[in-house]
Amino acid sequence: MDSADSKHAGLDRTALLAAMDETSFDAIITINAKGIVQSFNPAAERLFGYTPSEARVSTASGKWQGRVIDYMSQTYFLRYWNTNVTPLLIDAAPLAGKTLVITGTIGDPRSGEKVARPAFQRLCERAGASTASSVSANTDMLICGAGVGASKTAKAEKLGVEIVDQDEIWRVLIAAGVA
Repeated sequence: MDSADSKHAGLDRTALLAAMDETSFDAIITINAKGIVQSFNPAAERLFGYTPSEARVSTASGKWQGRVIDYMSQTYFLRYWNTNVTPLLIDAAPLAGKTLVITGTIGDPRSGEKVARPAFQRLCERAGASTASSVSANTDMLICGAGVGASKTAKAEKLGVEIVDQDEIWRVLIAAGVA
């Protein structure tokens, strides 16, 4: 093979590798010996939520000596969390991180039967919420059944706590497969 053929074969190989990189369903990140990202294919962008210019790479400490994307950057960590983790948490536990106070008479909208407050609290907890007995500045939602006392709603309004009808929470619990 003469030098012209060799040069031509190199161009085909480069074009083939570029095409594979661009069309692969697998995330491909190419990193040089200094830990600098050389390429970041579209699948990697979708998976990690970064473009090549935003990716940071660091050497992991400890026994494993591979290279990883640096999630210790607050900006990149929050972007990853909000793009990938939060939607999963919402799907798995739609009330995750919420503190609820339940008041009034609770009734199952499907049967019309009265539901004991502790049983409703357990359903809410299975959906990721924590429950409290009284409204405070730490309360996210006041869930109202029938016959709610005005003092609890007034306190919730004063503290800026979201007041939610039980039917809305029932829809969330049913949709999540909790109730």
